[in-house]
Amino acid sequence: MGNLLSLHKYSVLQNPGGIIYNPISLVGCLTDIRKGRFDRLDDLLALDDRVVSLAHHGQFTASDLSTLQSNITTMTREAHQFTRGVGALVLSLGTAHVFARVDNGRIVANCHRLPASFFRRRRLSVGEIVECLDTELDAWQDAFPELQIILTVSPIRHLRDGLVSNQQSKSTLILALADLVEKRDNRHYFPAYEMLMDDLRDYRFYQDDLSHPSNLAIEYVWQQFREACLVIDEELDRALEKIARSLAHRARDEESIEHQNFLLGLRDEIEKLQMTYVDLDFKAELELWSELVKEGESDQI
Repeated sequence: MGNLLSLHKYSVLQNPGGIIYNPISLVGCLTDIRKGRFDRLDDLLALDDRVVSLAHHGQFTASDLSTLQSNITTMTREAHQFTRGVGALVLSLGTAHVFARVDNGRIVANCHRLPASFFRRRRLSVGEIVECLDTELDAWQDAFPELQIILTVSPIRHLRDGLVSNQQSKSTLILALADLVEKRDNRHYFPAYEMLMDDLRDYRFYQDDLSHPSNLAIEYVWQQFREACLVIDEELDRALEKIARSLAHRARDEESIEHQNFLLGLRDEIEKLQMTYVDLDFKAELELWSELVKEGESDQI
C-alpha cells in the first residue's frame, strides 16, 4: 500500500524502522519517532562479529556499536522531521505472538537468528495490545490534533505458527483494534485481513508460498483502500498509472524509431503533468525515464 500511495503522489514514509510485526515493538518505534530520539540502548546487543538492534528490523545491524547507534539515531530524527506535516498514520499489525528475552523479559522486534533458548515465545492478550497502543496513539493525537489513524491487520498469514495459532493471533489483533477504534473518533479500521479471508477466498489470490497476497489481491485491496480512505482525482490517477505502465515497459527493439518516439512522448507526458500539478514531485519518474534512455544507449554499443 505504501508503494502504491507513493506512486499516486502521496508523501509517504514507509516502515522507517523496518518491517515490524508485533504491537509492542511497533509502539516502541512510534514512541522514538514521535520524540525524535532513540535511547533504548538496552536493546542493542553485541554478538561475535556484529552489533544488532533487537528493537528494529534485521536490517539494523553493524560491525560496531557506534555505527549502529548512529544509523538508528539518523533514521529516528529523519522520521521525526517527516511527521511535522503528517495527516494520517497507517498501522498494520502482523501478529500477536511475541518473543521476549529470557534474561530481562523485553519483547524484541526481530530475533536476528539468535538461539531459540535466548527467548520465550507467547501471545499477547487483547488487553495488553489495547493498553500499549491506546497510550501511544493518544500521544500522537495530542501532538497532531488533526491526525487520522487507520488501523488494520495484515492479511499475510504466519503459517510457520500453524493454521490454528495463526488464526488465534489474527483474531486477538482484530479484537484489540475493535476496542481501540471505539475509543476515539479519529481511529478507523480498514479490513484488509477480512478481504483476503472472505472476499477473496481462493488460493489463486496468493503467491506460491500460500501466505503473501498475489498482485491481483493487492490491486483489489488497493482499490478498496483508495475508495474508503482517499480523496480521488480520477484524471490524475489514470495519468499516473499510465506513466507507471509505460516506465515498466521494455521494448523488443530499443533502437527502433517507434521506441524512440515512445520515449520522447513519455517524457512529454511526465513534464506536462509536472506543469499541471506543480505541487507534486515527478523526480522519480524522470529518473526512471533517464534509465530507460541509458539502457537503450547501452544496447547500441
